[in-house]
Amino acid sequence: MNLMEKNQGTYLVTDVKDDNIRALKLISSNYPHMINRIIPQAYSKEEVPLIKELGYKNIILTFYKMP
Repeated sequence: MNLMEKNQGTYLVTDVKDDNIRALKLISSNYPHMINRIIPQAYSKEEVPLIKELGYKNIILTFYKMP
């Protein structure tokens, strides 16, 4: 996050393998001022609305973990 503070044009794409929603909750609550620059990955279509509820706008739906 220090890197993002110093470089306003940078974005972060998350890749949380375990407990994705919990991690994204922690990020959004600790860094709400950066939420528009954080692009979370969703590992199922069911995660997408949960991630949107946390305030994230740009979401990557990752297919490789889907059956």
